[in-house]
Amino acid sequence: MTKEIVSNMKKAKNEIKLAKRIAIFSHISPDMDCLGSMFALAQVLLNLGKHVEMFNEESLAFEDKFIVDETSINKCGLNPEEFDLFISVDTASSNRLGIFKDKFLNFPNTIKFDHHIRLDDYALINIVEPEMSSCSELMFHFFKFAKFNITPNIATYLYAGISSDTHSFRNGATTVSVLEVAPQLCKLGADFKRVNDALYYNNSRLTMEMKKLFMQKYKIYDNQIAICTISLDDLKKVGASKSDCSSFSAELATIEGINISCNIVQKDETHCSASFRSRNGYDVSIIANILGGGGHVNAAAAVVEISDEKLFTKMVLKEIRLYIEKEKKNV
Repeated sequence: MTKEIVSNMKKAKNEIKLAKRIAIFSHISPDMDCLGSMFALAQVLLNLGKHVEMFNEESLAFEDKFIVDETSINKCGLNPEEFDLFISVDTASSNRLGIFKDKFLNFPNTIKFDHHIRLDDYALINIVEPEMSSCSELMFHFFKFAKFNITPNIATYLYAGISSDTHSFRNGATTVSVLEVAPQLCKLGADFKRVNDALYYNNSRLTMEMKKLFMQKYKIYDNQIAICTISLDDLKKVGASKSDCSSFSAELATIEGINISCNIVQKDETHCSASFRSRNGYDVSIIANILGGGGHVNAAAAVVEISDEKLFTKMVLKEIRLYIEKEKKNV
């Protein structure tokens, strides 16, 4: 860890010790890493005797509900006057805080824990380590640094976040560092069997119904780009939600010859989301950043205010093609 991170960890530890009422925030379209980081931090703070509340406006993926309790998350109704410290986890850009963005930015005492490429230092104390596999790995190192006790429950949350962001230690985020952290969490009591069963052997019936549609609707462009577009009408027909499509971009990326994949979902009447995956050194975080989102080299996402999912698909395809052309010129 750099001197800056160590210094900011000291500051964060001090602010946490002084605070009595703490609010924790994570990004829109929450994945297991942001949820694991948030629930682990919440449990640590509760064990320190703090009053803690978690905030995220969106629903969780089916499999994640077997790890964390969705009813513990506040989806609205934040009153900043009730807290003396705000903390965000796994949220690179303030835009990804959703409806809580303005209140977070206007709050006088804030901390950010994140592992994405550094874009937006929107907190007063920013602890950002892009070399980490996941925010959950970063939280593990912070807890150890601060000498906060890691119980089996906390270890399970962290292990789930790490496993999810490394795709069970198989993708490009997997490092020697995280392979050393994982067994430490297991020794601390992480229930890795429960995590594996929840994340990798669980599909809701709604997800399976959406997969039928997914197999019909995905298209391949230029022999290396795969895109699937799910409309609001598609979701309504099945009675599904965006979270029931969470695995589709990763599945598209497994197709032979595909370098960049994207799953587009019309979230509501005014917003569409794009979830990107890539292989062979293509950096989809660049494309997501152009659209106002963010993420990693091989996995990124964005939510855009646009009502027409077909128009958004054309916009996304154009940006992917422009990116690939630039990459060709740089070779």
